[in-house]
Amino acid sequence: MMKFSAMAAIAGSIAPIGGRPAVASELEWSFWKGAYTEAGRVIDGPQGDVSHSEGQGYGMLLALAYNDRPAFDSYLDWAISTLRVRDDGLFAWRWRPGAEPAIADTNNASDGDLLIAWAAARAAARFQDQYYMDLASSLAETLIARCMATDPATGRRFLLPAVEGFQRDEGPVLNPSYIVLPALRELAAATGIAELGQLADDGSAILADLAADGLPPDWVQMTADGPVPAADLSNNAGYDALRVPLYLIWDGQGDHPAVIRWHEIWSRAGGEAMPTVVEAGTGAVLEESPNPGYRATPAVVSCILGDARGAALPRVTLEEPYFPATLSLLSRVAQREKWPRCAPL
Repeated sequence: MMKFSAMAAIAGSIAPIGGRPAVASELEWSFWKGAYTEAGRVIDGPQGDVSHSEGQGYGMLLALAYNDRPAFDSYLDWAISTLRVRDDGLFAWRWRPGAEPAIADTNNASDGDLLIAWAAARAAARFQDQYYMDLASSLAETLIARCMATDPATGRRFLLPAVEGFQRDEGPVLNPSYIVLPALRELAAATGIAELGQLADDGSAILADLAADGLPPDWVQMTADGPVPAADLSNNAGYDALRVPLYLIWDGQGDHPAVIRWHEIWSRAGGEAMPTVVEAGTGAVLEESPNPGYRATPAVVSCILGDARGAALPRVTLEEPYFPATLSLLSRVAQREKWPRCAPL
């Protein structure tokens, strides 16, 4: 639907551990921005050209990583003008072009709200603009007030996937990939909301417990007797769960049990295709994809857990869909910020 924009983004830098700036590639950012965004809207083509609050948050984070403030503001402005239709100030989770109404379900997605808040807090520090900080604080406070849930078995806290629909009689439903650890920790420091830091600590422990029995799945119900499969939702480790190891390494936890579990699966993959849907308990691969973006997080993890310096990160091209391309760029940002020794080979 969209044409590639030949205008390259301005290259910038972000500060990895150790304080040495890492220069971002103009080309990979211009590819992503030109192929998957238009007029401030981040577009998921394979899903019917829809836009999600999650995608707007990813776009904002990437625009900051590549020092592109105009793009950052365009993604935020579109989200506010189009998705912020709820009375509580959270964002509707999906917008569909050509549909009437374009927002049929005004429920939020807590990871989308969290990603937007995280990006806004980073922008506040980068640009010294209170507007961004006010937005980050407001979203974080509302998420705590409306989406906080408690694991009946352990008392640990986590964010429900949305305000509505996930508090069930047997216990609350969790999407493990919504535990965006670096977002929670940075927002806790930026806003002073202590509950966010506790959510990060509890979330890391929850993921470790889930990894004791296999891969953390896409969805799980937390009950007084422990985690059980969530009815009517995916209990495999699929496209949602692929983000769990990404967020863990972005949090600096390269040796977390869930990362090690995924590394074991990735290490058995043969050829160019990578597992994209795995049976959580057995590790049996149910689906795989040759799209290079799915090799990005595994490449960084392989470097972290191995002896090599540098990671065999795939090139970002126009040949793959939105989601693997986005995972690829996010993996590069996580690598630059937390694992500078694993620079792309």
